[in-house]
Parts: sequence; structure tokens; C-alpha cells
Amino acid sequence: MNGLSRKHLLRTAEKSAAERTELALQTFRNRIRFTTVVISLLFTVLAARIVELNIYGADEINKSTTSSRSLDFILKRGDIVDRQGVLLATNLTTASLFINAKEVIEPTLSAKKLHEALPDISLNELENKFTSGKSFHWIKRHVSPDEQQRVHNLGLPGLYFTRDERRIYPQSNLFSHTIGVVDVDGNGISGLEKQFDEQLLLSQAKHSNLQTTLDLRVQSIVHEELQKAVDLNQAVGGSSIIMDVNTGEVISMVSLPDFDPHHIQRSTERQRFNQTTLGVYEMGSTMKLTTVATAIDTDTVNLHDTFDVSAPLHFGKYTINDYSTKNGSLTAPEVLMYSSNRGTAKIVERFGKQTQRQYISNLGMLSKVKIELPETSAPLYPSEKNWSMLSMITISYGYGLSITPLHVVKAVAAMVNGGVLYEPTIIKKEAKPQGVRVLSEKTSEYMRKMLRLIVEHGGGKRANIPGFFPGGKTGTSEILINGRYSKRANLGSFVGAFPINDPKYAVIVLIDQAKPNEFNHWLTIGGIVAAPVAGSIIKRAGPLLGVWPQEDQSERVNEELTLDFTPSFKPLTQIKQ
Repeated sequence: MNGLSRKHLLRTAEKSAAERTELALQTFRNRIRFTTVVISLLFTVLAARIVELNIYGADEINKSTTSSRSLDFILKRGDIVDRQGVLLATNLTTASLFINAKEVIEPTLSAKKLHEALPDISLNELENKFTSGKSFHWIKRHVSPDEQQRVHNLGLPGLYFTRDERRIYPQSNLFSHTIGVVDVDGNGISGLEKQFDEQLLLSQAKHSNLQTTLDLRVQSIVHEELQKAVDLNQAVGGSSIIMDVNTGEVISMVSLPDFDPHHIQRSTERQRFNQTTLGVYEMGSTMKLTTVATAIDTDTVNLHDTFDVSAPLHFGKYTINDYSTKNGSLTAPEVLMYSSNRGTAKIVERFGKQTQRQYISNLGMLSKVKIELPETSAPLYPSEKNWSMLSMITISYGYGLSITPLHVVKAVAAMVNGGVLYEPTIIKKEAKPQGVRVLSEKTSEYMRKMLRLIVEHGGGKRANIPGFFPGGKTGTSEILINGRYSKRANLGSFVGAFPINDPKYAVIVLIDQAKPNEFNHWLTIGGIVAAPVAGSIIKRAGPLLGVWPQEDQSERVNEELTLDFTPSFKPLTQIKQ
């Protein structure tokens, strides 16, 4: 090989080495650019994800926490207390579990593991939430500390706890109908919780409790005595109210059956039904008080007038009878004492249907009771056009007009307190409410004396507790079943006040559809099933309300309550009604 060829080959080799070096450098530069782009893309995705979690995820959590309020607003819900300041409803700090399905690894397996930790949540429900791809789903609200620890032990990605609060009712079902309940998001859905929902949900700048007129001590007694009577009489249910006759303050309000407000989803419609304000009933003989009060107030009847009750009354195809037949005449006080339908019918004929309707309206029985509860029913009654003579007669002794127990106790309070009607209230107020006069003081005095007569010698004897001087009237009404009155389904009631010589409190007791048995001597009438309950309540609750037994005053009080009339009949040994 000559020198020229060697030089050419050398140059060629040098050129090839330079090209290879340049190619290697270019490849290295391309790899650096690619790596830089990939890293940039990863950071971009990560940044976008952070923005999504912090903005969109938070929005979804806030939207799902409550439909219209933020969690912070729920946390400010005020307490509800009784008249002594005892807690009836308050908040307890809890934790709630939610999932971000976008962070879940192996959704099916994760759902199975969580189901094992929280077996009360269905596996199918968990799988749907774990595979939804959404950044927020509630898994369970208000988990227990034990449940929270079990979830922590799983170590599953995508599961988070947030601070929450749960509404707690320290007295359990004792006030379930009046206090009411809230839903899972803290929104009031019944009772005072619903009526004062916005007031209880206060801003951070203001916080106050809602004080009621209810008394925990009295409520416990009424609930216990009423439950005992319902059980012993094998009744469908029962209800009772105690009200201050001079202010309208409701001290106790019980409806049975009731429910546990912490587990409202487990309750039945019947348990959630507040009979005291929602139940409209034909009240039977307790309505005779209204008839006699109207007659006395309009001066159409005096205590010495007599009414022939020896024969049934006939109105078309209808016949009016008495439970206890008497051959002769009765005075107005005896009409109440013996609870005579015939006598009451003759009394109402003295003043007529227009006056009857006016007085019933004045006593608040033709409109809803204005009380601070959303669950109230309007009374059922004939229109003015259809308020016939027959309607007048049947309404006079308790049929043809359906009202709530609250209507009755409100009206009777006015009959005994001097004739002033007060609207019932369960919210404590600083000033005494203004009442409306509906009866004269003289009429009220006569009504007090007649109510005492009924308890001493009439159908209310089983409510007569020595030293407390109660007065009252019993009632028994047949209940409509499939459009027909059933003699086997009665509403037994007692309404009265104590001490009747200086009334402080009115009380009503209703026993719904008691079954005849040995306990009630096979009689489900008001004097047997309801009057004894009222007596027990008065005996136990009276001292807590400042009403103490004064047996040493019996002679003086009995003389004070004696009616100036000549009886037509001697008291019977057994009076039915």
C-alpha cells in the first residue's frame, strides 16, 4: 500500500470516529430532553391532581355533608333543656368516614376488607362506591371509636375520617314526640327540632339554648304510670298532658307507644304518631262539661232545674239512651255526676245549636291549637250549614265533634281557672301570656264544684286522692272501625284539675282500646281505665309541682266546694261511665 492510500484510510478512520462521537452525543442529548419532558409531565399531572383534591374534592365533600348548610353551621346547633335546665337534646362530637374512590387500589378486595370491618354496610354498596371513580362518597356517618380503630388497622388508601357531630337525646324516648329528632345532617324533621330549626342552627357569633316548660321529673312519672296502665289494660296506646291552668304552660306531654330518637329508622308510623296533638277523637262524656258550662253561663239552666231521664229520646231513626238507667229526673249537677246522655240532650235544647257552636268555638275547639309543634291536627266537625239538631244533640255528649286531647285540657283549664282561656305552650317565656275570657267567674266556680262532685260521688271516684282535692270528668267513646262504632273498641278518658278549690294544674289521661280483662274488671270505660292513672299521677307529681296533700283541710275545703242544690237521687253504688 502506498503512502497516499495510508493517509486516505487514516482520514477516513478519524472521520468515522468523529461521527460516532457526535452521534453518541446527540443520542445523549435526546435522552436528556425526553427525560426532562417526562418529568415535567409527571409534575404537571401531580399538580393537577393536588388542585383537584383541594378544590373539587373539597367542594364535593361540602356538598355531600349537607344539602344547604356547611358542617361548621351544624356544629353550632343549640341545646334543648327542660324548665330546670336539664339537657333534653345536645350535640356529641363524632367522626364520619368517607372515600375517595380515585385513590383506591384493588377496589373489590378493598371493599371486601372494609365490609369485614364494618359488617353492617352491605358488600354490594361498598363495591359500588369503591369502583365509582368519584372523589367523594360517605361510607358511614358517626362511627364509633371501635369502628374507627378497625378501619385504621386496615390501612386502605382512599379512606378518610372527618370531624362530625351527632344529635344526642340524653332522656332517650321520654320526650321523643315533643322534642322531636334531626336527620343525619342535623336538620330538624319533627317536634321542636323542626319548629325551631333555624333558631337552633346559630352562627358563630351567637349561641343560646332553647328552654321548654317541660319538667323531666314530672314527665318521668307520667310516662311510667301511663305505660303501666297501657300494659295492664293490654291497650293499643295511651296519652296524657299536664298543663298549668293559669299560664297554659305544658308541664308534661306523653304519647304511647313512643320511639328511640337515636334510631328513628327502626320505629313504626304508630310509634311516631303524637296522639296528644295529632290524634282527633270523639271525646265522649268529657264534652258534657262544655254543654253544662254553656247552659250555666247563658243562664238557661240553674242548679235546681230538673230533667226527665226516665225514657229514651228518639230523633228519627236514632235512639239516645243512658248507660245507667234512672227512673225520674236529674238536676244539672246530677246529669254530670251520673253522666246522663238523655239529660245532656235536654240541657242543650235549652240554648240551641247556634249558642252551642259559639261556645265550643270560644273554647278553641273549632280550630287548631296554637302550640309550638308542627304536628297538630285540625278538629273535625259539621259545617255551620250541616250543624243540624241531631248534630247538636250528639255533640252535646261527645259524638260528632273530633278534637285532640290538647283541645280538651285547654278548654277544661279555662272552665276551672276563673273562665280565662290560655293557649298551651311548651316554650318558657319571661312574661305571663294574655288570656281571653270565655266564661264568667261564677260559671267557673260552679264548674269547679261540679267536677269535685263527680270525683267524690260519680264516675271519677278512682281519681280521688285524699288531700289533693282533684275534680274531673270521665269519658268513654266507641271508636269507628270500618265505618261502624265498635262496642269492643273504646277510648277511655279522664280530664280534671287539682287542687280543685284553687286550681293549679289540669290533667288529661286517655287509654286507647283497652281490652277487657281481670285487671279492669272486664270494663274498659274511662272511670275504670283512665281515672286511676290520673289519681296516681296527681299523687306522685303534685308535690314536685308544689301541691302538697292537705288532709287536715278536708272539712274546710269540702264545705267550700259544696253545691247548693237538692239531689234528686242518692249517689248510686255503681255508676257506669
